[in-house]
Amino acid sequence: MNIDLQFGKKQIMTELFEKQSMPFYKFGDFMFLKKIAKEHFVKFIGDSFIKTNKSIVEEFSGELVDAVENHPYYVQQLAHITWGNTTNAVTEDILEESINELFEQNSILYQQIVNSLSNTQINFLKALSKGVTNFNSFEVLKNYSIGTSGNVTKIKKALVNKEIIDIDGSISFIDPTFRIWFQKVFNSTS
Repeated sequence: MNIDLQFGKKQIMTELFEKQSMPFYKFGDFMFLKKIAKEHFVKFIGDSFIKTNKSIVEEFSGELVDAVENHPYYVQQLAHITWGNTTNAVTEDILEESINELFEQNSILYQQIVNSLSNTQINFLKALSKGVTNFNSFEVLKNYSIGTSGNVTKIKKALVNKEIIDIDGSISFIDPTFRIWFQKVFNSTS
């Protein structure tokens, strides 16, 4: 089982270790991990390319990490795609092509996620992707056809349960590449 505490599995993991009825109740110390720092990823990517007689400059390694918001799984996936697209040295075109390839590889999954959502859930995500933070304001409810303030609570709960958003002080997409894909698809059609 692949469990990523940093990106949305907090509730499940907390229940596994903190509820008396669960199998791992008080099994050990419980701690949440922080994101791996960008500089560590940049160094690792650069060193890994060098080991295979390829090169990537720090600037492009940094852009690669930024493109997927330091998400370890996607950093690895994008670095692998970029490595595969590189003969000798990564260029800006190779990196851009690799980022697009990453989105293409995941677009079917992302489309399936969107197909499983109600119109109000999609509208909520449109608002979130445009930086809205006050979802209960009359203007937001009206402009995004979200419904009522009570509906906002239901939408948030449903999207948390579907592991699309995380609410940890603020509301955010769990999957950074889904967020970017969603913005590209829905901001170009909205």
